[in-house]
Amino acid sequence: MSDDALSMVLGALVRLEGNLAKVQDDLTSLRVDTMARLDRHENHLTSIRDDISVAMGGTDHMRRISDTTREDVRGLAEQLGTMWRKVNRLEEVVRGLSDRTGEGGKA
Repeated sequence: MSDDALSMVLGALVRLEGNLAKVQDDLTSLRVDTMARLDRHENHLTSIRDDISVAMGGTDHMRRISDTTREDVRGLAEQLGTMWRKVNRLEEVVRGLSDRTGEGGKA
């Protein structure tokens, strides 16, 4: 092999080595950029998850309030039913007393 051919091969090898170093640098830069972007996406997804958690916490709180209100209304309905039966019984007693004393409750 002649010196010109050898120097051309060595020159090509030097350029190839330089290109490989540039490719390695570019890959490192790409890796850093990709990791930074993934970190941004992770932060964004965490923020969305936190927003959903807060919203669901509010929803759960409102559901508990609704359930409590429903239970309160059910309890009031039971009390009202009991009171209605007592009023009906009292009306019957008053009618019975009115019937004993004469018309219209006059003695």
